[in-house]
Amino acid sequence: MTLHIAPPHDTGYAALELLLGLCAVSSLVLLAAIIGLEGLVFRRTLPGARAWRDSLIVNIASSILGVPIAWYAVEPLLDLDDWLIYPFLVITWGLSVAVEGGILKLLERHLAWRKIFVASAVANLLSYVLMMAVLLLSTSVALG
Repeated sequence: MTLHIAPPHDTGYAALELLLGLCAVSSLVLLAAIIGLEGLVFRRTLPGARAWRDSLIVNIASSILGVPIAWYAVEPLLDLDDWLIYPFLVITWGLSVAVEGGILKLLERHLAWRKIFVASAVANLLSYVLMMAVLLLSTSVALG
C-alpha cells in the first residue's frame, strides 16, 4: 500500500507553486531577451556568422553550465556583504565570455579569435546590464 502525502494548500504551498511557476516563466522570458540581445551583437560584430543560431546555442550551453554554479553559490552569497557580490559578478561574466566564446569559435571556425572574444565580451556585458536592471527593478518593486 502506498501512502500519498501532499501538503495542505492552506500552508501556502499553492502560493509557493505559483511563485516558482512565475519565476520559471520570467527566467525564460529573460533568457529569450538575452538571446535576442546577444544575437543583435553577433549580427553586428561577426560578419558571416549565423548570429541568431549562435546566440541560441551559446546561451543555452552557458545557462546549463551556469546552473550548478548559481545553485551552489547563491546561499553563500546571501551571507556576504552587499559589496562582495561585485567580484562574483566579474568572475561569472568572465566565465560566460570564456564559455560562450569557446563555443562560438567551434561554431564559427572561420572567424578570428579576437573578433569572437570582443563579440562575446560585449554581448555578455550587455546581457549582465540587462540582468542587473531586471534584478534591481524586481527588487525595488518587491520592497515597496
